[in-house]
Amino acid sequence: MNMIKEVKEFCEGIKVALFCDEVAYPEVAKKVMRAKQCGQIEEFYYTSVSIEYMVDSLDAL
Repeated sequence: MNMIKEVKEFCEGIKVALFCDEVAYPEVAKKVMRAKQCGQIEEFYYTSVSIEYMVDSLDAL
């Protein structure tokens, strides 16, 4: 999260989306979800979603 903060300060207007494996790393997935809720990132995706969904969602950002 610190790296994301630094990148956002350096590159104004950048949007951040993270991918996480909610099955293998449930605690990381919770932290990523909280980062979205707090506005630290714009979007997150679980590895179980389809590639089509990810592409469409990223395009919508």
